[in-house]
Amino acid sequence: MPCPLCVREVDELSSVPQLTIDCQAVPDGWLVMIGGELDLATAPLLAHQLRELDLSGSSRLVLDMRELSFTDCAGLAEVVAADEWARGHGATLEVLCCPGQVRRIFTLAGIDRRLTISTNGPHQTAAA
Repeated sequence: MPCPLCVREVDELSSVPQLTIDCQAVPDGWLVMIGGELDLATAPLLAHQLRELDLSGSSRLVLDMRELSFTDCAGLAEVVAADEWARGHGATLEVLCCPGQVRRIFTLAGIDRRLTISTNGPHQTAAA
């Protein structure tokens, strides 16, 4: 039986998932803004992009997932792997995530108990 968090409607699977990743150096580490869908097809792209970052001298890695519309088990696994990778380099991982489907999956999977997840972030505007 497939993981219930990974199941999507058949119609959704007919289109190619899109993922946008924008990495910006910030004074204490990296801000990685992720949008679109983080799933089995796109999680390796995020993994590759994150491993290209130089965390030496960085104290934190921020994954801004507020523009993410969907994630599945593979996406969750990559976020957990990013946390382990950041810790291995002496940095902490912070996840920015809006209420909704993505945040609910983090909660259902119990990842919100392991990671720092918030809705406020380094580039939030007063209107947000």
